[in-house]
Amino acid sequence: MIHKNSARRALPQLSTRDSLFPTDVDKDVLRSLNWTLRQEYEKQQDVFKFLSKPPTNKHDYKYIHNPRDACLNRKIDVVFAVVSSPENFDNRLRTRQGLKGTYAYTPNNNATLLFFVGRSNHHNKSRKFQVGINMEMKRFGDIIQEDFIDDYKNFTLKSVSVLKWVNVYCSRAKFVVKSDDNAGIKPAAAVEALTRYRQRFGNFILGRWNTKNIVQRKAEAKNYVSFKEYPHRTFPPHVLGRAMGFPVSTAKLLYQASLRARPLWIDDVFISGICAPLVNVPVMADLAFDFKFNIW
Repeated sequence: MIHKNSARRALPQLSTRDSLFPTDVDKDVLRSLNWTLRQEYEKQQDVFKFLSKPPTNKHDYKYIHNPRDACLNRKIDVVFAVVSSPENFDNRLRTRQGLKGTYAYTPNNNATLLFFVGRSNHHNKSRKFQVGINMEMKRFGDIIQEDFIDDYKNFTLKSVSVLKWVNVYCSRAKFVVKSDDNAGIKPAAAVEALTRYRQRFGNFILGRWNTKNIVQRKAEAKNYVSFKEYPHRTFPPHVLGRAMGFPVSTAKLLYQASLRARPLWIDDVFISGICAPLVNVPVMADLAFDFKFNIW
């Protein structure tokens, strides 16, 4: 590990003697630029230090269904990862027949559409739901199901399952477009936005800002978060998890961060508000991810 002071000494300082800069550049400008470079360098050192820690959050759930060949033997540029609940058969069918399915099933788009679910814990219908999922997988071959309880408080597990699967089974793709099964976006616009931002940024997350950052402390509320789970009054800036996009290289960083960061069950806060800053991934809003409900 490089100590911060030694990192500063190791970082070259720009001056007007460098051929990259004209001799009449203001010295204050150079000082500002050197400060910026130093800050970025130290951020990267912090990322290396963080990722060198051993994982504290295991995500080793067994696969009930895993179409591991979904990205094999063909070029895949975009993974449309749709998180869904086991019982949402109609939403998945509508998604296949809607804009995302149309885009993914068009060969020239080099895309694939996959659904991520957990295991139902319904008090008397879980077996029925599982039989339905088994039949759905046999018919469409696009279900990725891990053996964890699919519950409101396990949203983060489902999002991490997306990051893990892409990291292991589709690492050569370019982008991930992650969405809920009832959140509609225009796929072509989302891919265009990701491609455009990729020209300027190596890693990033695109989405729609969540403007409601006050932590819910009423115990009877569905989205209640205890002080033990999260001690601060407000959540860090983050985009809504219902629709977000990022490069596959970002998915790899976020997955590694998720194994080491303090866990939080609210997935959009955890992924884009907690994990992203830990690996120096900028989070930005773009209208292409301004989703609409129940439009497939």
